[in-house]
Amino acid sequence: MPHPGGTLLEHLGRVRRLLIGRDRPVVFRDRFIGHEHIPADDGLRAFLEITAADELDVLAHNEELAERYGPAPYRLLAGAGDLLSAPARDVCARQLGSHTALPDH
Repeated sequence: MPHPGGTLLEHLGRVRRLLIGRDRPVVFRDRFIGHEHIPADDGLRAFLEITAADELDVLAHNEELAERYGPAPYRLLAGAGDLLSAPARDVCARQLGSHTALPDH
């Protein structure tokens, strides 16, 4: 699926790798001007909440995409730990938990 960062799956993979490496600061690069920014945890939490809402909404309204790409956003969002609110983690588990046994595409 086309995405400003290549494809949605590539984007999710990069974000997941950023979150897994939380022993290092998460660095965001502005793709238009190239500046790098290290957000504070509250900024990172806000970004993840928006990302979760966006991804969950898209996948809730497109079963084909949910079946095809569901495992990747599930792992990303489930792996965010306390950076994602409990209600968002719950919605993620309810909506995407059934996709955890599926292979990535």
